[in-house]
Amino acid sequence: MPPLDDLLARVGGLPAATRRLLLVAACAAPEEDDLRLYLAGLDDEQLGAWVPAEGAGVVRIGAPGGPPLTWADPALPQALRDTAPFVERRAAHLTLTDALAVRPDRSAWHLAAAQLGPDEEVAALLVDAAPVAAQHGGRPAEARLLERAAELSLDRSLAARRYVLACRAARYAGDSAWVARLGDRAVELADDPSVSLEASVGLGWAMACTLRQADAVTLLTANAVRAAGTGALDLAWSALPPAAVAAYYTGRPDLHEQVAAAYDVVRLADTPGTSARPQSLWLAAALDPVGAAAEVGAAIDAVGSVTDLDLEALNQLGGAAWIVDRSDFALTALRVFLDRLGRVPERGSHALVTATLGVVLLDLARWDEAEAFFQDSERIAGDNGMEMVRRVSVARLAHLAAGRGDRARAEELAARAVTGLDHDPRTSAAVITRAARGLAALGEGDADRAYDVLRPVVDDQGAPVHERQALYVMTDLVAAALRTGRYAEAVAVAAQLRDRTRGGSARLRQQALHAAALVAAARGAAADRAEAEEAFRAAVDVPAGALWPFERARVQLDLGIWLRRERRKTEARQHLVDAHDAFERIGAVPWARIAGTELRALGVRGATDAGGLADLTPQQQEIVRLAARGLSNPEIAERLVLSPRTVASHLYRAFPRLGITGRGQLRDVVDAWGTDDEVQ
Repeated sequence: MPPLDDLLARVGGLPAATRRLLLVAACAAPEEDDLRLYLAGLDDEQLGAWVPAEGAGVVRIGAPGGPPLTWADPALPQALRDTAPFVERRAAHLTLTDALAVRPDRSAWHLAAAQLGPDEEVAALLVDAAPVAAQHGGRPAEARLLERAAELSLDRSLAARRYVLACRAARYAGDSAWVARLGDRAVELADDPSVSLEASVGLGWAMACTLRQADAVTLLTANAVRAAGTGALDLAWSALPPAAVAAYYTGRPDLHEQVAAAYDVVRLADTPGTSARPQSLWLAAALDPVGAAAEVGAAIDAVGSVTDLDLEALNQLGGAAWIVDRSDFALTALRVFLDRLGRVPERGSHALVTATLGVVLLDLARWDEAEAFFQDSERIAGDNGMEMVRRVSVARLAHLAAGRGDRARAEELAARAVTGLDHDPRTSAAVITRAARGLAALGEGDADRAYDVLRPVVDDQGAPVHERQALYVMTDLVAAALRTGRYAEAVAVAAQLRDRTRGGSARLRQQALHAAALVAAARGAAADRAEAEEAFRAAVDVPAGALWPFERARVQLDLGIWLRRERRKTEARQHLVDAHDAFERIGAVPWARIAGTELRALGVRGATDAGGLADLTPQQQEIVRLAARGLSNPEIAERLVLSPRTVASHLYRAFPRLGITGRGQLRDVVDAWGTDDEVQ
């Protein structure tokens, strides 16, 4: 690729008509549709003017199977715009204004780009074209047109209203920095209290996903009460959900109560319309994650088709469904929300919803999909100033790494998620990172470490420090406490979990029964054994429990281990096989290894044997034998005509089925299974 300066010099030597065409294309280039529509409208004479540019190696027109125009350097369009005088850029944008008449939003955008100062007529065109922009480019495109309309407005109050409209659209783009900037401009210009109020709500929304949650709760709840007092109920309801998000992140009871108080004021002002508000269901779930399960579940069951819901309902109901563990509905609603919102390259999709969908997929044990969403939300949130969303996404990635058995990565990601934050154990980020560290330690049998990192998720009485998030960690704490001889603590935590999940979701009921079973099994007396079995089997039989296969498999694993200790081998075998198979499907390597160890202790062989070569394909068996003899992955790949990556992948999948964690253990496995003929 020639240097950019060289390309600019080549452009300077081209005929004037060709340079004009290049500048028009450069002004259209940021939008692929603009460029395509412009080029499609050129006649033969104009197309002929491109020939010198192609001859100079600056562009390529109409490459077969490719875009209509390819630049020699992707940075060239920006360089051409930056170096052209305004009068030439203006002419280029006016050319595009005419060429893009079939797209009034893009035509108006280029007309606005041709203006040096305010122009109310052009601003009005932008406002009129904003809905078209939303249809083609999503809400971010709409927000950009409205922002430009505000910039071109002659009247300050009109500009403020347009900034508020832009702020409203930009919230759906999930860009808190952009929303804050638009809200600041609206507040600065507004002389109408209602405009100032809505702009202030936008600012609060922008704060909610940063590290200023307390400020966000204070600002948003105050504005919700003010809006309700003036009859602006739509605005009041829009202020409360981000306030609840901010309070959820902190885990602070005082902020929780502040949101609840404002919620009561708004509900009272909106009676009887409250029940029809999707925001009301989200708030009910966020403020009482256990108690609202029945109410939210009934509302979800009453929904006909998810595709009939508007964006607001999809967002609020999807979030509420996640909170109360209606994971199936949450998955569908949040997917539809993101698909309808549109993923545009300039802004990305809504980071908060993307992260929430990732959590739903994590809960459903669809870990590869969840990882992609968390990586996406981490990137988008980082780009858009949503620092708390970014950190929680990193914490969730730590949890995934822990489940897969990569303890070093789990610890590294967990540390990165909370670095620079205060040490308040109540925050959702703190609880999630502790859950990740505890899970990683339990997977390796390190109960002391698991207890140390998990203990702060409950207070001195065993009550959860975060009203929702900590509930899903308490069973692991019970297990760690029992394995380290802290029976009294385990009993207290299990009792708190039982009491606090009454009336809650099927998932929480499964968690509470699992913890109760572990405690009863640890006592060991005959009556306690009966109690343990009853709790274990009730946990396995929880309706809808299979919706969360990792958690269900862990119950089956512990039940199988207990049954084996009780010398009920036949019953134990089936639960352990089911658990092992589920862990393998999920990719939960350490847990598959634990189940495999238990199965080997029962003497299980063949297709269900987690410790035998017979469980591998012939090719995997050959790879294992060669690796056991000391050959490296490239050496094995060369011998078997495979790629080193394929060899590594086969070994990675074979380890948990063999019940081992490293290459150094392969020799023992192969020796134990005898010669090749004996195995095959």
